[in-house]
Amino acid sequence: MKKFTSILLAGAMALGTAMSVSAAAETVENTTIKEDTVPPTAQTTVSMTVSPTYTVTIPTAVTLTSGTAGYTGAGEISTTGAVRIAYGKKIYVTVVSTNAFNLKSAENALQPYTMQAGGNTITAQSNQVAAFEVNENAQKAELTYSAEEPAYSGTFTDLLTFTIAVR
Repeated sequence: MKKFTSILLAGAMALGTAMSVSAAAETVENTTIKEDTVPPTAQTTVSMTVSPTYTVTIPTAVTLTSGTAGYTGAGEISTTGAVRIAYGKKIYVTVVSTNAFNLKSAENALQPYTMQAGGNTITAQSNQVAAFEVNENAQKAELTYSAEEPAYSGTFTDLLTFTIAVR
């Protein structure tokens, strides 16, 4: 009887050990290569996910001041630090003028002005002011504004809306 109990206990222990090993094998995803595996090779996939990272700075305000060539002003759009975006993509910055590139007074007097980026005049039809690529260093696009001498006095304003798109 002792012999039967010992065999039964040993069998239960062996079964319990096999069950725990079996459970552990189900939770770990591995490929096992044994001496009889043909061919004796296995593959491992290594991966990582990298989120896009960028900061684009847009000027809050630009003031045109009187000079020998009429009224002029300047600003810049820049990236701060590294630009990390998908391969083959760029960050495009476009602009839309509320008054179609006219400064407007409280009395509704209009004063046309010109905005340039990189020497190109910005219009409603051609409104890209910058394109930034993947780069570890800061990047910038110089903006210039100019208006001829106005016919009227007063404070003239326009609202520019900049849009950023990665494509």
